[in-house]
Amino acid sequence: MKKLFVIFTIFFCLNSISAFAKEYIMTCGDSKLKLEKTFFFKDIYVRFDAKWQKYCTEENQTLTIFDDGAECSTKDETDNFFIKEAWEKTEDLSNSVILDFYLKTAKFKSLNKADRTM
Repeated sequence: MKKLFVIFTIFFCLNSISAFAKEYIMTCGDSKLKLEKTFFFKDIYVRFDAKWQKYCTEENQTLTIFDDGAECSTKDETDNFFIKEAWEKTEDLSNSVILDFYLKTAKFKSLNKADRTM
């Protein structure tokens, strides 16, 4: 009987924890974005083709989720360029989209080699 009580208690606790899930939805241009937060995970989704799909899932993208927002960083490797009479390998270019579900804003941030050296 104790085992049954323990199993029932664990099952009840796990189901009640999911009731504490938060969901934030915002519109950014033509896109709808959703931040889902539960006790166990946080994830960002974008509405596409009549269903919610994970956001920021490309190979060269990194998703960092904050309390009420997220940042999707994209790193693009660049080729060699002829600069000042010499061939130079440029550093990776980095672009980020910062989503703020509290303020319902999206910002685009670009960081290139010239910006990094300042």
